[in-house]
Amino acid sequence: MESEIDESLAAKRRKTEISERDSNNDIVSEDVVSSDDYDTFLQDYLNRRPKNNLPLFERVIKHEEDEAKERDPAEDLKLYKDACADFADCVMDITEIKASKPDGWKEKINELRKEAAFITLIMKKLNRVEKTRTKISRERINKERHQVDVAQLKLDNLLCEIQHLRKEIDKCLKFKSRPLGIDLIPVQEFYDKAPASISKPEVTKVDEHKLQLARLEWELTQRKELATLLNDLEDKRSHITEQIEKKEKDLNSLAPLIKEVLVVTQPLQDKLGISPFKTLPMSDYTSLLPEPLYFLYIQAIAFSDACDKDISVDIKGSVSEARRVKSHQYREEVKTSEEDSELEEGSSSGTKKNFEAGRQKLFTKHPLSVILKILLKDGSKLDLQFNYYLNLHILTVIPVLNLASSSSHGLLNSTTLLSNLFQGDSGVESPNLKNYYQLKKVGLECFNTEKYGTPYVWVQKMGGLNFIGIDGKVEPKQDVSRANMPVIIKELKRRCHYRLSLISLMEDFERGVIAPPKDMRSIKLCCSLKAWKCSSWLEISENSSLSHLKDSCFISPNDMFFKGVVSRDDAKLNMYISVKCDYPLSPSVIFMEMECGNEKFTSKNSSTLRDMEREVNIYWKELLTSRTEASSSLSYQIFKTMACFDILLESIDPEKFSSNKNILRLHRGRNRSLPFKFVPEDLLFVQRN
Repeated sequence: MESEIDESLAAKRRKTEISERDSNNDIVSEDVVSSDDYDTFLQDYLNRRPKNNLPLFERVIKHEEDEAKERDPAEDLKLYKDACADFADCVMDITEIKASKPDGWKEKINELRKEAAFITLIMKKLNRVEKTRTKISRERINKERHQVDVAQLKLDNLLCEIQHLRKEIDKCLKFKSRPLGIDLIPVQEFYDKAPASISKPEVTKVDEHKLQLARLEWELTQRKELATLLNDLEDKRSHITEQIEKKEKDLNSLAPLIKEVLVVTQPLQDKLGISPFKTLPMSDYTSLLPEPLYFLYIQAIAFSDACDKDISVDIKGSVSEARRVKSHQYREEVKTSEEDSELEEGSSSGTKKNFEAGRQKLFTKHPLSVILKILLKDGSKLDLQFNYYLNLHILTVIPVLNLASSSSHGLLNSTTLLSNLFQGDSGVESPNLKNYYQLKKVGLECFNTEKYGTPYVWVQKMGGLNFIGIDGKVEPKQDVSRANMPVIIKELKRRCHYRLSLISLMEDFERGVIAPPKDMRSIKLCCSLKAWKCSSWLEISENSSLSHLKDSCFISPNDMFFKGVVSRDDAKLNMYISVKCDYPLSPSVIFMEMECGNEKFTSKNSSTLRDMEREVNIYWKELLTSRTEASSSLSYQIFKTMACFDILLESIDPEKFSSNKNILRLHRGRNRSLPFKFVPEDLLFVQRN
């Protein structure tokens, strides 16, 4: 038994012997160096060790750091595992020997303890080396991390610098160095006309920037001179205007005297058989005109001769009838008053015969009419026929716009052509308050404007009538006609120009052509305008989906109404457009009705359609880049409506309706609002705040 234990201990002792694997490991086992030769081995080691003046502790630390750098961690791990296994074997052997206590067991235990002590030293050594290696690794990692942080900080600084440089580059690229809106004279003309003190040819011919500055300086000098000249000319014009006004007053004072002379000399001319009307046929007409038409005629002639050659004036009617009316005027007035009293008595019985007779008498028109013809730039012509009603004491006008082309259009309707030429002047009611009661007597509520013409306020002012009071008879005054004639002619021309532009737009709409705004020309529409037609107030009011519009303050029965149909696949959008008579001074209003499948949506039951109507009707000014584009505002509104319709369909079914527009975010907020606002700088559609 003892021999078996000795053999097992010897085998384990051979197994746990740790030889020196590397000359730099300096790990000495009990088998390599015996206790007897330890002094000799230590002395030889000290003699071989290089001289170092550092303290012992620091030398040990440095030595272990060098070992940690040079040794292989994997080999140390394997060595440490073997040492742990050997240490465990020693403990097991000691336990077995103590349990069996064979002969010489104490000496064996002492040897095993020494062996375990050496193994412990090896384990401590390896542990210190590993701790040192870990410390070195951490220091290296911290150093690398610091370098990474420094590099990251430099990178962030560089990115900030790049962004700053990009902004500066954008500023430089967007900087408009050339003066916008200033047309400078050619360079050669500049050198010919500008003085040498400004042109400086020896400098400007070399440096283009100095040349540009010199040309701007010369432009400023010229403009100052022109401004001074303008002030002088305005002073002269005001002086001449005062002289003209003084002479006009003198001439106007002569007109009544000349008229009295003609009346006084009329019997003498009849006795002598002399008639001035044979040599002056137009004087025959003018002398027979009533005062409102007479003032209108002479002021229009004067304005045409002095200011506008595109205006011509003519008189139309029966001269014989006009003479009869003039000769029997007093008698007719007495007769009219008597018939009015009879009509008032007969009206209580309500006989139809009395009403008809009263209406015919009330609407007695003067036989002569004044025709004012205005020639427009495109060759079109506006004909205005002015009539005077003797018993109503008002003027009416019947306008006819003859286009240069042979096409006709519903926009030429006389009831809307000149309506609201001035604010609040729709011509529905007569400006003469007495006419209301005169019409009541004959059972009428208003004029038949298509038959008798429209009694606009500006028409009365052209004839010198100014109905500003409620008492007394209004007498025509030439000053009223003269003061209002230029303003009215200007407004008439502008209204015709805008109406012709609107007609051109309607013809484009009927062909399906929609002109886009300048900033949205790059936007491609997926929907198309399939139908366009004229509509009416009756159609709007009878549509159940649009019944809420009847009480709207944004439209009125006097507006012009149109209906457009926009479609994309099976989706359809009906647009009901209200165009004001003074378009484009007042914007058009678009109401929408969407049909998708069997469902209909309007602004009453769809917040999205409300947003579309708000975008088109409120923010229409964003579509205009200049005042010259005002006549195309309706086309721009319809184009924006179609673009919003595309966005609406693409938000409902993105797979069916593919998008080709730049949209930053399709929905936003609790209401899931859609991006209807267009940002021209970025060519993006975004939500409106």
